[in-house]
Formats: sequence, structure tokens, C-alpha cells
Amino acid sequence: MELPNREVQKLFTGIIWIDNQHRKLFKNLFKLLDAINAGKGAIEVGSILKFVEDYVKAHFSTEAKYMLKYGYPRYKEHMAKHEAYVKIFIDLKKMYILEGASPEFIDQFQVSLIEWWYGHIESCDKDFAGFMRKKKISKI
Repeated sequence: MELPNREVQKLFTGIIWIDNQHRKLFKNLFKLLDAINAGKGAIEVGSILKFVEDYVKAHFSTEAKYMLKYGYPRYKEHMAKHEAYVKIFIDLKKMYILEGASPEFIDQFQVSLIEWWYGHIESCDKDFAGFMRKKKISKI
């Protein structure tokens, strides 16, 4: 499963800090996909897993901070989506600890990165970005 670059372009929100954070996520996702395609996914997956763990903490807390600061009306719904991904990620991390970079783990990790993040950005993050643009807040 691969996410073409043109699909990534569709995910930009117009909010600088959100897009900059998402670019880092996609850079690492493409690094993983390239490694998988080269038959070296097992080599890269540990570092990408660590990146995603740190990314989730930073990105989700930054979004939460701005949602609260500017009174985003779908805050609780958005945070519930974040909590759902954290649970998915915890399960993936446990699987990695138990199995290592097994083909099943790599496949599930790749799918979670592409499907969950694409869907989340396309719906939740774009909605939040639209709210921020209406408030004329795009350069924070």
C-alpha cells in the first residue's frame, strides 16, 4: 500500500504549523515505504516507530493546546480520535516488542500510518484548520 505524493498534497491544511508537522510525518512514512519496497523494512521500522511515538505526543498535544485556546467546538470529538490512535499505536508497539519487525507487524504498522493518518488529516485536521482559517489564525 502506497500513498502517492499527489495524495499528500491534498492533505495540506493551510495552517503552517499543522502542515509542517504533517510533512515530517510523511517524510518518515515515505522513508518506511521506500525501505519496504527495497526489502529493508525491518531495518527502518524501529526508528520510524520511535519517530511516530514522539510525533504523536508532540502533534496531538499541540493540536489540543490550540483547540482549547481558540475554542474549537469539536475538541472532544477530535481528542477521542487521538485517543483511539494512541490505543492502536500502543498495540502496535506491543506487537513490535513481542515479534520484532515481522512481516505482519510491518504490514499493520504501514497500514495504520497510511489509512489512519490519511483519514484523520482529511477529515478531522482539515475541519480544525477550516475553523482556524475562519478565525483568521493560520500562522501560529
